Amino acid sequence: MRRILLLGTVLAIAAGLWWRELIITRGLEAQWRSAGAANAELAAARAEQARLQHALPSEADLRTLHAAASDAQRLREEQAKRAEHPGLSASAVGEWSPVASWRDRGSASPRAALETALWAASGGDTGRLAQLLELPDDVRVRATALLETLPASVREKYSTAEALIAAFTIKSIPIGPAQIVWAQDADPDNATLAVFVRNPAVPRPTFQAGSVVPPVEPLTVDAPPMTREQAVAAAIEAAKRRAAAKAAPDYVPPKPEPPHTTLAYLSLHRGTDGWRLEVPSSAIDKIAREITGP
Repeated sequence: MRRILLLGTVLAIAAGLWWRELIITRGLEAQWRSAGAANAELAAARAEQARLQHALPSEADLRTLHAAASDAQRLREEQAKRAEHPGLSASAVGEWSPVASWRDRGSASPRAALETALWAASGGDTGRLAQLLELPDDVRVRATALLETLPASVREKYSTAEALIAAFTIKSIPIGPAQIVWAQDADPDNATLAVFVRNPAVPRPTFQAGSVVPPVEPLTVDAPPMTREQAVAAAIEAAKRRAAAKAAPDYVPPKPEPPHTTLAYLSLHRGTDGWRLEVPSSAIDKIAREITGP
């Protein structure tokens, strides 16, 4: 009997030890599986990290991206400025129109042709400005003769009288905010506009024969030089002086001329393809003096 009890006790102890080993073994297997899964997750995370690091842009790529973002922001700001202002052709008389609002408005009206001309000048677009110029017969004869006196290299760049005049116009006119201070329609096909344009704060370069006139950057000057009433009065007074002298509409500065401002009188004529700015004979005189002068 004692042997049977002893054997039962031994068997019970053995069974307990076996069960304990089984539990420990299963726990270790579970830990091993968990560790394997963790190692797999760690390996996957390291692989993803390597992939992301490889996909990161280089310093050169970052500089390119920053530059593109700056350009996009600048374009958005320019578009916002244009949206805020209707442009010179739709501005009220006496209202300053910023350069950023100018566009190619075509030439269906005198004001549209004026804004298109200033837009072309502000961007150095000689070809577009030349399309908006009209040369009376006597002016064309003089301009063509002047062009023929220039070196062959210059004639290659300015193949027409309009192109030469456009290049000098871009070089000589100010590129700043503008306003129409006076307008008159002589008949359905002829109009005159008096325009104030703020001058740049730096002088224009002189023309060198054989070189291309470079485009200029838009510059502005603070504070309007005249009130609307003063501008209209000056325009009307100058128009009276021109009428008394029977002179063609041309640049007639007020006395005294306000600082940093150009007052230009422009005659426009409507043809079959829209309005154009008539080039006065005095413009050819000015170009000739600049070419032949010191």
